[in-house]
Amino acid sequence: FLANLPSVLMTTMFLSVYTFSLLFVAATSLCYYYNKTLPIPMYTHQGVFSPAMNAFYVFGGHSGTTWENRVYVNKVYKWILSDATSWFVEIGTIPDASWFASFSKNTVLVGNRVFFIGIDHDTWETGKIFVYDLLAESFITETKTPMPHPMIFGCLATNETHIFMVDGRDNDKTVRLSMIQIYDVAGDSW
Repeated sequence: FLANLPSVLMTTMFLSVYTFSLLFVAATSLCYYYNKTLPIPMYTHQGVFSPAMNAFYVFGGHSGTTWENRVYVNKVYKWILSDATSWFVEIGTIPDASWFASFSKNTVLVGNRVFFIGIDHDTWETGKIFVYDLLAESFITETKTPMPHPMIFGCLATNETHIFMVDGRDNDKTVRLSMIQIYDVAGDSW
């Protein structure tokens, strides 16, 4: 799988830009193309597009006008792109809202499952893995092996069998890290 690493990272950079443009819609609360507002204004949320479901999903984040008065968004939203009348609809809640607010890409799609390697914004604890099943539209409750070297502000990429956590900072936000941590999805190991 390492032979494909450059193409995985390039694809992730492209998809990150694409995802960022869709997330910008969520952050501004108004989609100028469709002239529709989101259920609530939000920022620092996570989003993923599923080609198999032809849907865009938004998870968590914050709402509020300033960092000081932020409120965690404890919702999962879905937009079915093949339905011209569809718009973001709430389809569930997230298990721990403080883990789903991030300034970096902590979400990847592997098959029909969305993996989150989170940062708890209340404690700055990192490395916990959450998994959302798109078919069941619910979170999987089994515990996953946490990331061995805690880091924040990294970026995730995947080749469908492994998840790559690239770069970032250490937990106290002072040291820039130059590393890649690799998670084996099937083996639940780093």
